[in-house]
Amino acid sequence: SLLWIESPSNPGLDVCDIRRLAERGGEGVVDGDEGAALVCRLGQRPLALGADFSVASGTKALTGHGDVLLGYVTCRDPELAASVRHWRKIVGAIPGPMEAWLAHRSLATLDVRTRRQAGNALAVAEA
Repeated sequence: SLLWIESPSNPGLDVCDIRRLAERGGEGVVDGDEGAALVCRLGQRPLALGADFSVASGTKALTGHGDVLLGYVTCRDPELAASVRHWRKIVGAIPGPMEAWLAHRSLATLDVRTRRQAGNALAVAEA
């Protein structure tokens, strides 16, 4: 069985207890990204919390400019990762050179943007 969760959820921004759900879940736990387009996976780290897969958007938080349509899948198990890469190769869902360049360019400011977002979120939470 597969447990598909969305954390944080969209539009409610509810955060799932991924660790608890992974312990109770079936054979696979996927943290889908419908709401997490608003946040970068570096802040939640679903694989470290027990998710088997993390499906994420690179369009907003990761790339920061909204000028590239990009998504990615990460896996804890190397065999599952190889399976995902094989599927991607067959269906052709591979970014072009320009999209790859735009994403790479944006990674230079990812640390600064992530720290600023976390600081702003903390300030709002403490207010």
